[in-house]
Amino acid sequence: MNKLERQRPLLLLLLGGRIHPAAMAVQHFQPAVVGCVVSIDTPERAESLRALVERSVSDCTVLQPEAVAPYEPGATRAAIERLAGQALDRPVVLSLTGGSVPMVLGGYEMARGNGWPAYYQDTGSGQLVDLAAEHEVTRIAPRLSIIDYLTICDARLNQSKAHPIGVPPEGLFLNAIALLTRDPAVTAEMMGWLFSGKKSSTIRLRNLHWPWGMTHRSLLNELADLELIEELTWRSGDRVQFRLRDTESLQFLNGRWLEQYVNLEAAAAAVEGAPVFDYCAHAVHFLSGGAPRELDFMGVRRGRLMAGSCKTSKNPWDKGALDELVAVTKNLGDNYSIRLFMTNQMRPESGHRLAASYGEFAEQARKARTVVITGDDLPGLRNVLTKEALHPTYASN
Repeated sequence: MNKLERQRPLLLLLLGGRIHPAAMAVQHFQPAVVGCVVSIDTPERAESLRALVERSVSDCTVLQPEAVAPYEPGATRAAIERLAGQALDRPVVLSLTGGSVPMVLGGYEMARGNGWPAYYQDTGSGQLVDLAAEHEVTRIAPRLSIIDYLTICDARLNQSKAHPIGVPPEGLFLNAIALLTRDPAVTAEMMGWLFSGKKSSTIRLRNLHWPWGMTHRSLLNELADLELIEELTWRSGDRVQFRLRDTESLQFLNGRWLEQYVNLEAAAAAVEGAPVFDYCAHAVHFLSGGAPRELDFMGVRRGRLMAGSCKTSKNPWDKGALDELVAVTKNLGDNYSIRLFMTNQMRPESGHRLAASYGEFAEQARKARTVVITGDDLPGLRNVLTKEALHPTYASN
């Protein structure tokens, strides 16, 4: 074993509930060998971590995990001793963050007794603290990609439907997003009109009554200038004729634009010159528990997921959409994840026919620990995403 190879450590991980801190330790230390002490209550955590290690660290050996009672520090000490015996002259590094309190106590005692570093990860501040030393603080930037995050949650991309992660929209769609977010109220009204009626889901020629004024007309003309809309003809008697360019344009105008806008704003969000999100993507299709799932937006910051559902229907205040978002995130961190329900529809004012529906929906969202973002918030969306990523409305539990 050469000197450089010997410097790659044996990384010992305590696995109890969440394994995201352990996954970030693997990414940071790039160990040659990984050993897991796992709670007998959650033995599957070790296999989830193995999948991540095999995919993200080259030439890394994963030892047979040691399962222990999470409330017995002595059992953790014995398990660590057995795993450390396989170090083969490598330095030993212990990561404490993922274990129960008794497991952490046992690990800390072993580290102090053997002179090993014992790291606790504060993913909020980005600090890695060696508790077994004189509290020496090493600042790190723990990062998990979208694929890494799915892997440690026993999920994987559905390759047949996966959106190319990190690929920005085409130029004409970028220009269209700028138009559609310029005046959210006008956009909401016109998109509601555009996608109502029998031909709303086709690209065939339409001849419709025009109920709007010049501001809405200007928006339709500008979309035609971008060639998302073709054969636009203004006829007498308040009629307008047009067709959508193709199926991609139809999907974009019927809601995909909002997903892309959220992703663009998340990618541009920064604090103190650094990106807010390590990775973000929209229209993510994946398999979880063998079932197909989808999230309109996914952002990961320091191992924590922000999951978003985007709706552009005229009446988006449907509890079923909330239930779906909660169900999808159940296996992706549950209440540790940040949930956002986003729509381009404006908040109904008092007396509006949808005011009561919105009020009930907002209360249901509060109970579901989900932040509601409406068309009123879209001009400042970047700030909203930054605030929720750094200081979530609903703290994890």
